[in-house]
Amino acid sequence: QNGTRVSLRVWMGPIPVTWVANHIEFLPSQSFVDQQAIGPFKFWKHTHQFSPDLSSSSASTQYSDHIEYELPLTGWMEHLANAFLTIHLNLLFSHRHRIVARVFSTPRP
Repeated sequence: QNGTRVSLRVWMGPIPVTWVANHIEFLPSQSFVDQQAIGPFKFWKHTHQFSPDLSSSSASTQYSDHIEYELPLTGWMEHLANAFLTIHLNLLFSHRHRIVARVFSTPRP
């Protein structure tokens, strides 16, 4: 729900970093946003969207992520970090989407 605050410990290489995000823009059964309040980015906004999967004949949902961010770096360090982050986020969200698909496709007793 709007106003919920989540605190995570993430690792930036060997360094633990506290990351605090606020849940905002909650639309039931449609979307919600995590926006960084404290953390390693200059700006971070992660939108989670859920919509009917019209390509499927069964009742299913399309789940997508959209991330806007700004790093606290400039020049070649920013380009290097962006390249690393793009690879890391693609791997992370591919893994997360596989888990979500597996959980929701498993028959319930």
